Amino acid sequence: MRIEKVAILNEVTARVKDSDYCFILNYGGVDVVKIGKFRAALKAHDSRLLIVKNTFLAKAAKEKGWSDEVQSMLSGPTAIVTGKGEVTAVAKDVMDFVEGSEGRASVKGADYDGKIVDAAMVEALSVRRCSCSSRSRRPAWRASSPRRPRRKVAKPLLRNGRAALLRGRLNDFQRMKNGVG
Repeated sequence: MRIEKVAILNEVTARVKDSDYCFILNYGGVDVVKIGKFRAALKAHDSRLLIVKNTFLAKAAKEKGWSDEVQSMLSGPTAIVTGKGEVTAVAKDVMDFVEGSEGRASVKGADYDGKIVDAAMVEALSVRRCSCSSRSRRPAWRASSPRRPRRKVAKPLLRNGRAALLRGRLNDFQRMKNGVG
């Protein structure tokens, strides 16, 4: 492998290893102006967008110990968003970018809290709120699960903060995905 490629591979691997989260996106067809605005929004959260070759990301994923399901995400134009800190604000920016791309960009998945999650979980992490009562406009985690009493949602928030709620939602999605309860 050429020296330039080794340097790029080392940068991708280091960025993936050193980050708390890694969103995997399809950016194909999005113009440079929108990508530039997205990068500026990410900078406010100490996150960065990097356009990567799928083979480099596959090698970085192998080194980080990601599961084999990542391989199915590595097709087409791929970009990653990495960083440290609050993942929900970055997830909201990612979802805003996807929605603003007129159907061109999409979320392939993410590495969050040591687990590989799908696009629906990334949308749930963005913790979208809306004032309407329409089920179709509700966030994915609310639209796919029955309504629950408010106290069951508020207790984890009071006890352990927002992270406990997000971990609970992640577990709920994984159970739903696996067909358990």
